[in-house]
Amino acid sequence: MKNQEGDDVHIPNQLPDAIRKGFERQFWEIWYKGQTPKEREIKWLPGKRPAQVAEEFLEYLWLVCSCVEPAVLEIGVAQGQQRRFYFDLLECSFYEGLDINRDVAATMYGDSTDPDIIKLLMENQPDGWDIIFIDGDHSREGVRKDFDTYQQMIRPGGFLAFHDTHHDHWERVDGAAVLWSTIDKYRYENTWDIYHEADYTPYHKGTKERKQCGIGLIQMPVGAIE
Repeated sequence: MKNQEGDDVHIPNQLPDAIRKGFERQFWEIWYKGQTPKEREIKWLPGKRPAQVAEEFLEYLWLVCSCVEPAVLEIGVAQGQQRRFYFDLLECSFYEGLDINRDVAATMYGDSTDPDIIKLLMENQPDGWDIIFIDGDHSREGVRKDFDTYQQMIRPGGFLAFHDTHHDHWERVDGAAVLWSTIDKYRYENTWDIYHEADYTPYHKGTKERKQCGIGLIQMPVGAIE
C-alpha cells in the first residue's frame, strides 16, 4: 500500500484464519525451541523465552506481521530472546537491539536518549523503521522521552509498541502505563491495548501484587501527525 507521496505503508494484518493458525503454530515452535519437557511446563521462563506474556506477544507479532521484511528496533533487550521472533517469524530485513546494560545480548549499547545514539539509529535507517518496540527506561520521564523521540523515526503506517502498559508494581516503573493512559489515540491510524491477565508472573514482595505486562501498540498515520 502507498500513500499520496508514493511511500510504502502498512495496514494491520487481515489475513485468513488458516494463515493465522499457521502463524500461531510457528510462534509456539519458536517459543518452546530448545527447551526440555520440564522447562516447557514452566510458564514464566525469561532465561529461555522473552520476558513476555506469550498471548500478548503473539497478538502483537500478528498485528505487525503485515510489514514485509521489516526493519526492527528494540529499545531494551534483556536476554535478547525476542530477536529470534523478528528473524524467524517476521523475516525482518534489519534488526537493531539497543540496551544501556553491556551484560545483555544487544547489538548496540548506550542510552536511548543520547543524541549520538539517536543520530546513529537514524543513519542506520534513513527512510525510517517499520517497527520499534520500547521496553527500556520504565520511569515516567524516560518513557516519555523515548516516545517523543522514536515516534519520529517510524515510516508512515509503521508501528510503535510499549511494553508494560499494565505494569502495576510501583511508581518508579509505571512510565509506560501512565503514558499509555494519556496518549491521544485519535491522532494515530490505529491503536491496540493488548492485555492478557497472567497469574504466573513475578510479584512485588512489598505489595504482593503480581506483575502484569500489557503491550500498547500504535500504528503511525499515513500522513503527518497534526
